Amino acid sequence: LQGHPGVGFAQRDMAWLERLQTITGLVERGVVAISIMLVVAVLAIVGNTIRLNIAQNRDAIAIARLVGATDAWIRRPYLYLGLYQGLAGALVAGLIVAAVLAYLAPLATRLSSSYGIAAAVAGVAPAEGAALLAAGVTLGLGAAWLAVISQLRSLD
Repeated sequence: LQGHPGVGFAQRDMAWLERLQTITGLVERGVVAISIMLVVAVLAIVGNTIRLNIAQNRDAIAIARLVGATDAWIRRPYLYLGLYQGLAGALVAGLIVAAVLAYLAPLATRLSSSYGIAAAVAGVAPAEGAALLAAGVTLGLGAAWLAVISQLRSLD
């Protein structure tokens, strides 16, 4: 940089770069911690919803068992409910992420241009959106499966 015409003095501030890397690492760890808390919350919410739904239909489940319904037949509607809840949650999360990125994009562009860098905030890539949907469906199904297994055992 110092060799370019018009540049009188250039200095690399390593302390500033180290602080920036530390802040970036802190933000990354914060995102991971918040993500773990949100996964636990999703499992608890979906599991509790399924548990309450089974408790509400306890008599119908008992009658269905008396006429020969298998646990798989009883389990199926609750697994669908968990799948739909996971899918809906993932869609809402994707919309929120897209809205936040759209909101922050002008600020990030202005900040990068103040440093002479041409950078822009990209939206949610299709692969990332698909991964978010898959994670939501998996969490919903997993929570529903655990709740149904637990509740059906308690009905026996």
